[in-house]
Amino acid sequence: MTRYANKAAAMLVAMVLLCFAGYAAAQSATASPVERLVAMEGLLFGTQQQGAIVARLQNIENVVFGESGSGTLPERLDQCWNFV
Repeated sequence: MTRYANKAAAMLVAMVLLCFAGYAAAQSATASPVERLVAMEGLLFGTQQQGAIVARLQNIENVVFGESGSGTLPERLDQCWNFV
């Protein structure tokens, strides 16, 4: 019974990850940079963060890469999305 439960749990996790990946791809293709930032915050932190957009992006970059990036806002968002 535990073997079946382990397989079922693994399948559930895989399906959830595929749903998140599909959602992220759809959001990045049709959303504005701010909407993409909010969606990324939702995935990483569970809720939208407060403060200036640049500071919020730097916070995400610090979580994902360990340091802040360089470039324009859309370029930096793309780097974060592509890494995740």
